[in-house]
Amino acid sequence: MAGSKKKCYVNYLGCEKRKLDAQRIVNFLRANGYRLTSRSADADVVVFLTCAFCNKYENYSVAKLEKIYTQKRAGATFVVGGCLPAINPGRLAPFPDAIQIQARELPVLDTILQSHVPMADIADPNTTIIDTRDEALPRQVGFKSPAELEYQAAKRGYKIRLDWGCLGNCSYCVTRLAEGHLMSKTEDQVVHEFQQGVDAGFTSFFLTGGDAGAYGIDLGSSIVALLKRILEIPREYVIHFHDFGVQWLIQYFSALLPLFQNHCEKLGCFCFPAQSGSNRILKLMRRPYTAEAVYATFRAVKQLVPSIKIGTHFIVGFPGETEDDFQQIAQMLREIPFDFVEIYRYKDHDRADSCAFANKIPRDTILERNAILDQIFREKFA
Repeated sequence: MAGSKKKCYVNYLGCEKRKLDAQRIVNFLRANGYRLTSRSADADVVVFLTCAFCNKYENYSVAKLEKIYTQKRAGATFVVGGCLPAINPGRLAPFPDAIQIQARELPVLDTILQSHVPMADIADPNTTIIDTRDEALPRQVGFKSPAELEYQAAKRGYKIRLDWGCLGNCSYCVTRLAEGHLMSKTEDQVVHEFQQGVDAGFTSFFLTGGDAGAYGIDLGSSIVALLKRILEIPREYVIHFHDFGVQWLIQYFSALLPLFQNHCEKLGCFCFPAQSGSNRILKLMRRPYTAEAVYATFRAVKQLVPSIKIGTHFIVGFPGETEDDFQQIAQMLREIPFDFVEIYRYKDHDRADSCAFANKIPRDTILERNAILDQIFREKFA
């Protein structure tokens, strides 16, 4: 089917994982003779990878799909992937000729497009040509700390996906429905990709995955074992971590600390999502740690390895969040010297377990609490 005159349009909406998937599809199509076009109307094959992290991003995905659908030419092969086909396939009903593929099912494109170069021969990419596409999620405006600017810049550099999926069962999460259970790359594969980046002259590395901190557990390894091997690679570079589950920082802390201390010059921004400072809310979220453990571990990191830039996520307005619960989030934000923070306003998703929880927080209260947390963080840099 593929030929040198055929054209393809590939785009995504969402996180770094979908961006890497989109680039792999671009590489696959090019290997099969397609030429990339920036206009879906010109393409013989149109691929769009969706985001369904929450209802808002589902809406962004559907709006973009509607635009692509009206622009694509009749007869073009139309493939919709990413998270939406698994999380809420009903939203795709308006696109009856869309071929839906799951987030971890990219090899089915072999059959759909009758490829002569299989997807299995296409390596997971480390750089992308679509980092600046305007179809990505709308950028957040407002204050950004120096560490957050560094963290965002790292996303546009050399990326290595460590794993797919996670080991969690968070009550608010629907991404796990699309990502599935943890599946890690081998240590040798990750080290090989890292070495390739170093040899190519890259000095900033962004390590990502479904949960970077859970890396290797399914293989009998760990993020500690992987980091030991990576940090043995000579040359000057800085490593940034995306969504490193805080429970793994707590669990592996005694083994990670000497690595952090001995290689502090190679460690940049680490995002350890805490989500709440209230033990009651953490239990409702099904997060496997206590606020006390988070306090103790973060304080130890900042005291013993102050050069590491620590970021976190908080969810404000989770069902049942009392004023006291909220003040415990605010207290954690005040007392721990976070370098960058992402605050998410809770909103129900039909397929999240938390959607059925009682005592929903009024929208005005959520917005007010969000503004208070934002101001607390801003004041640290005043």
